[in-house]
Amino acid sequence: MQGAFRSENDTIRVNVQLYNSHRLHLVWGSRTEGKLTGLSEMQENLLQSVVAMLQQQIDYDLLSKLKQRPKVEFRRSRALSTTFGHVMQ
Repeated sequence: MQGAFRSENDTIRVNVQLYNSHRLHLVWGSRTEGKLTGLSEMQENLLQSVVAMLQQQIDYDLLSKLKQRPKVEFRRSRALSTTFGHVMQ
């Protein structure tokens, strides 16, 4: 994560970028502007945005890995079928 801020009078501008260190590319970026008195709210909003983006990326990565896994076929076991006293259809 990388960021910068600039202030003029009572106005603050914040730029934040999140990079994928393995793929070496920009994943997400945000620019926000507000009053110095609203700094806590700006910080909370940026944090919520980063967390939401990270959750989306984690979900996407997990789904991608699941799609790449080989499919496993399940067959009925004859032993299991006869254990219950009848053959399952």
